[in-house]
Amino acid sequence: MNKIGTMSEIEFMSIFGDNLRDLIDEVGIGQRELAKEIGVTHSTINYYIHKKRIPSLPVFINICIALDCNPDDLVPMYDYIR
Repeated sequence: MNKIGTMSEIEFMSIFGDNLRDLIDEVGIGQRELAKEIGVTHSTINYYIHKKRIPSLPVFINICIALDCNPDDLVPMYDYIR
């Protein structure tokens, strides 16, 4: 396996939060609308954007579907998260 690199949960949270905010703006969907579409609260989306929480895998996938994006649009692909 070709190792790309690793990132900490804090790095993941930071990158994910920034990219999520940018994609929400780009797509033109509101945070409340996204939250409703994927079945979470508005506060949960706010936590992600403000880098206070990381999503579970099902929520992450639902965000990708709702925003019509690839996972690597939200976080760069790494082999491991430490």
